Amino acid sequence: SIGADQTLSYINELPTGGDAPCYLSLGPGGLVFCANYSSGDLTVFSTDDDGALLKANTVPLPGSADPIGSFDASVYAGRQEAPHAHCVVPDSDPASGLAFACDLGSNEVVTLHVTAEGEVSYTHRCKLPAGTGPRHLALTPDGQRIVVGGELGNTLSVLDIDREARALTLGAGCSLLPEGYEAPVAAAGKKK
Repeated sequence: SIGADQTLSYINELPTGGDAPCYLSLGPGGLVFCANYSSGDLTVFSTDDDGALLKANTVPLPGSADPIGSFDASVYAGRQEAPHAHCVVPDSDPASGLAFACDLGSNEVVTLHVTAEGEVSYTHRCKLPAGTGPRHLALTPDGQRIVVGGELGNTLSVLDIDREARALTLGAGCSLLPEGYEAPVAAAGKKK
């Protein structure tokens, strides 16, 4: 908690139930979202009125790796063999009960419905182009779209949100690399 003198004080802790927690965000009603990278799952914590963590609900991401041959697996060795949760962000419309998660390993942005008690159900999986590696996302200020940073493909992708269908649709995208750019040999993971 934050005291009157702006100092932090310890309240409590609970395990995430996953491996390599790498991202936290706050949701409506005091929910706390956590992405567990290595185990490829998400944890939703419920809290009490004082901010203490009450219960952890950990659920695996529903995706699986893209088929070998759909991208250069040697470049991304160990990064896309299974789901890897990189971030989870609640919807900007708290009434929707939705949140969105990047799965770097499965090249998906997953839509989930979360109850006030922190129970999770997956409603949609939006597949991105093979080798994208979605790492982080942000909702646009108008709340109608999501912008996704693709770590492995060096891209930005825009997804349209359909709250009624609880789904996302892949829209525009672009490379973040200048035209004609060639990655250094070491960065591409190749040996001379």
